[in-house]
Amino acid sequence: RGDFEGHVYEDVPGFMKHLKERDVPFYIYSSGSVKAQELLFSHSLYGNLCGLISGYFDTSTGAKRDPSSYQNIIKKIKTLPEHTLFVSDVQQELDAAGEAGMQTMQILRDGVSPAKGHHIAKDFSEFWPDLQSHL
Repeated sequence: RGDFEGHVYEDVPGFMKHLKERDVPFYIYSSGSVKAQELLFSHSLYGNLCGLISGYFDTSTGAKRDPSSYQNIIKKIKTLPEHTLFVSDVQQELDAAGEAGMQTMQILRDGVSPAKGHHIAKDFSEFWPDLQSHL
């Protein structure tokens, strides 16, 4: 009914479209359930973004601070960890994804302190050119 709109940062829809146009899959891994993720992205401030998302993962995959969770995701999406970029604002999640062999990028949201040992960007648009060179 439009009573609720899911919060999505302003730079996210453009980044998702950027990837979709290049046939680069985009997955969500959240502490919220898959159903909650689908609801949030289908009723976002920017409209229904579900068509830009290749798949969803929640904690049924494993704890977000456990490297085996990221290994499970890699197996499910059938790719190599070094060809996968994990983005978060949480140091421990980035550390776990890095331990699983993924490339990592921290987005500095809402006064988050920079993480050590990871690439850092203020928002998604900041590293689009760098991402292009890795695709």
